[in-house]
Amino acid sequence: MNSPAAENSSVSSFGNTTIVGSSRFEASQLFESSRVFNVCHVGVILRAVLLVLGALAIGVMFAANSLFAWVVQMAVVTAVAFPCLLLWLVLTCTLQGFLFSLSRSWQWAAGAGLGAGSACFGWAG
Repeated sequence: MNSPAAENSSVSSFGNTTIVGSSRFEASQLFESSRVFNVCHVGVILRAVLLVLGALAIGVMFAANSLFAWVVQMAVVTAVAFPCLLLWLVLTCTLQGFLFSLSRSWQWAAGAGLGAGSACFGWAG
């Protein structure tokens, strides 16, 4: 007599997997090509934060004379850049319904405009 696990070998103990079975997971289900700025996901937000921090770290390296100076300058530019980044993320997530209704080129223009406005916000204070 066969065990239930042997009869249903495509199902793991946790149910259907994303690789085997009828619930195959397609990347196209996550991302639609018409959505340029779909940034309201944790992974995308983390990538945006790491990209900004990486760019700041490289830029500050050219101006710092020592490790201590680099850490101090990095703290200053992070304090300026993070509110701008967070404002851009909040505005983009809030306006995503409007942005998705625009054509692809206008989505890029709106994203760049929101980014430029958010960057100016950081230097306004």
